[in-house]
Amino acid sequence: MHPPPTISDDPTICALGSESKEYNYDNSVVQASLIVLFIQFVLAVVIAVLFGAIRFSTGDSVIACSVVGCVCVEFGLGLFLCHCIFLFPRESPSRFLGAAGSVVIASVQLAPASEGYALGPLFIFVVGISITGWILHRFVGASLSMNGADVFQNALGTKVLLLIAPLLLLLGIVPIITFTAMTGEQLPRDFAPLIVYASLGMLGTSVIPILTIYFGFFLLRLRAGWSFAVIVLLFISAVSPMILEWLAFSRVSNSVWTTVSVLCYIFGLGIAYLPFHLRGFRPVWAKRKHKPSVESSVSFDDIK
Repeated sequence: MHPPPTISDDPTICALGSESKEYNYDNSVVQASLIVLFIQFVLAVVIAVLFGAIRFSTGDSVIACSVVGCVCVEFGLGLFLCHCIFLFPRESPSRFLGAAGSVVIASVQLAPASEGYALGPLFIFVVGISITGWILHRFVGASLSMNGADVFQNALGTKVLLLIAPLLLLLGIVPIITFTAMTGEQLPRDFAPLIVYASLGMLGTSVIPILTIYFGFFLLRLRAGWSFAVIVLLFISAVSPMILEWLAFSRVSNSVWTTVSVLCYIFGLGIAYLPFHLRGFRPVWAKRKHKPSVESSVSFDDIK
């Protein structure tokens, strides 16, 4: 008599099991993305209400500071959702949900307030964080993995290195053509220097925010004691200029606004990451997959 078949012997059951795991994975990504999108939508409504209150207020600095704080929190939420395209594997179709929803909410929010003129800078920024996000992810390999499982990524090849130059060129061309199309003017004669300046500007405004996400992943992967010490040190470094100005009996200056903005932005990143963390996703560094090299021996008889 033959032993009864087990689950591992049935390929159909194994295939269904793998499909159920992929479904649960995508379902968790969708749920976490929808929660962050709902928070961003609520913040967009709050910002609209605060802007309406500013029009009827008589120079209230509390309302203005609240607007700046809410905008920085929303910026952190949107940036994290847009970068989720690269944090999850290519096989996951749900990785585009958060980015698409965040861009739609920002577009609906900015279009009426600026009569459509803010959509151009929004498009430029989305292109910038998409290009720099892809480049940084290929080099750094940060990912969100279920339960901290190992993630593998193809090793850097010549194709990636060759793509860097045209992508950097695109970073300079996109803002110049966009602003030229919005203003209805012709391209300036000094087109080449503007490409360099625009590329450097977009690199600075997109690389630095994305690196803050990776730095947060680095802190989360440290031990509890080290991560707490680093967070306390960063908090003291951020708050110390504001305390020194207060001790000098100076008025509310730029350091206060800068400190509040940075802290609100980091708080927004933390809120965006929390729903993914509660569903079991953990930051990991991808391991490189090297292509196996094939060696063949050639004898003198093979040469004609």
